[in-house]
Amino acid sequence: MAQLATSNKATDASSTSGPDTQKNQEQADYRKRFDAATAAAYQQYSHDCSHYLQTFLQSMGVADTRYRTANEFMNEVQQKDSGWTSVTEQEAVEQSAAGHIVVAGLAQSSGSGHVAVVGPRMIPATLARRHPMSPQVFSGATSSWPGTRSQGEHSVADGWPNLDLPKITYWEKQ
Repeated sequence: MAQLATSNKATDASSTSGPDTQKNQEQADYRKRFDAATAAAYQQYSHDCSHYLQTFLQSMGVADTRYRTANEFMNEVQQKDSGWTSVTEQEAVEQSAAGHIVVAGLAQSSGSGHVAVVGPRMIPATLARRHPMSPQVFSGATSSWPGTRSQGEHSVADGWPNLDLPKITYWEKQ
């Protein structure tokens, strides 16, 4: 039976620094920035999703973050070369968990639309019982619709009426 060659040098796994360790640290750093940015945006703009999003994006270092209404933002991200890419609901959560900025939103032809920052996990809907699991969201809101204001305790399904849920789109910042 052949014997595997072994090295006499023992490596202490806790002292190694490889790609996984660096990636984990980068994700932890991102999550701290994300938590601080969502908390600051909510403190300033719990009653306005558009200003909330602008404040969050500025805190996260996104260039060219000027004020846009939710409708304007949703129309802009759909334009070629906007710097945003459409993703699925599942991809939105995965990309947020991986340290990417993701926004959920819906423009309205009459009235105001709504935008929210997507969090890193699927959570149970607290208000919309027909949609038990949905992406976690962070947002302020002018609307009195329950669930539109969220510090991460609500999901996408809580923030929009059931009829609007299939129309919500998700956008990842490139």
